[in-house]
Amino acid sequence: MTLLAWCVLLGVFGCAADVCVKKAANGHGMHWAVVGASVYALGTFGWVRAMRLGKLSTVAPLYASVIVCLTVAAGLVVFGEKLRGRDFVGIALAVSAIFVLRDG
Repeated sequence: MTLLAWCVLLGVFGCAADVCVKKAANGHGMHWAVVGASVYALGTFGWVRAMRLGKLSTVAPLYASVIVCLTVAAGLVVFGEKLRGRDFVGIALAVSAIFVLRDG
């Protein structure tokens, strides 16, 4: 699996955990926080593999860019959030970072 693929997989785990924590913050029960923390913990094992494939200075920004895109999508779909003009600029920059860093 490539570094980009690992970062996308880690991003899916991170995004799922973020959604769980947001559900807990919105009053849907603290069990969502526990689920979110557990998913974050599982993602740590993927981090070990990703770090073997690339430099920290590449892996961390690549993951961060992926997580920006995924959590924005989750916010729109799951929570009905709306985007403002500058949000689109941030998303464009995150996508640009993915293209620049993808080959590690």
